[in-house]
Amino acid sequence: MKSTIKFLSGIALIAVIIFSMAACDDGSGGTGNGTETNPFSLKAGTWANGSIAWDYVWYSFNVTSGNTYYVWWNDDYDGDGSKTTDILVDAYYSNGSTIFEEEDSAWITPQSFRANSSGMVKLRVKIYSKSNSGTFAITYSTSSTRPGSSSGGGGNSSSAIDLPPNSWYNNTISNGATQTYRFYGNSGHTCWIRWDDSDNSNYTADIKVGLKREGYSSYVVEVDDRSYDDNQINYYFSTSGYYIIEVQAYSSSGGNYRIGYSQ
Repeated sequence: MKSTIKFLSGIALIAVIIFSMAACDDGSGGTGNGTETNPFSLKAGTWANGSIAWDYVWYSFNVTSGNTYYVWWNDDYDGDGSKTTDILVDAYYSNGSTIFEEEDSAWITPQSFRANSSGMVKLRVKIYSKSNSGTFAITYSTSSTRPGSSSGGGGNSSSAIDLPPNSWYNNTISNGATQTYRFYGNSGHTCWIRWDDSDNSNYTADIKVGLKREGYSSYVVEVDDRSYDDNQINYYFSTSGYYIIEVQAYSSSGGNYRIGYSQ
């Protein structure tokens, strides 16, 4: 009998470990265990951090008929650079009818819908590739402005523009003006910041660019136009955290330009 109890206890422990590996949450989403029948309950405007290895992670929130809701997620494909897996998200009403399916991005532009009935909405999170397990964050709101938080989405209380990795951001700057961008740098990685302006392309602005840690006044890379270095900055992160790219236009050289980063 004792051997049988130990054996069954071992099976139960293995089951708990497997479930924990498949879907974990930090609790900021409220109650639930992440299954379809008992999803993690999201709180409006609060990011819920999650991790996934296979299968699905389920979240839920309540809606009122006629109201519009916005859903964001932060992942490796489209986010602030702090998450490690690419996810797909489905949304369903409690009766099983589909709101949206297989959506891959909701960082810059949220997935939004106008509720056609009151009750629970469920979000199903799955990884884009089964070989790409890792972390993500998800939230919802009745406001079209992405929520900020010190967890999950990396709240941005400044006027800096959140810059997604591996894509160009086009902008226009006035003569002598300064613009700032924000992204997450991972310790042990090198980032490449690159821009196109009048020095190397058909864009009209002539800009100079620098880099500093968020909350610090000193630069880790001094502001310079770097036309001698093919308009780029390479920087190795010894500390994880948010970084600010500062763009300055010369006094008589405003116009349009584009900027981007990868790491």
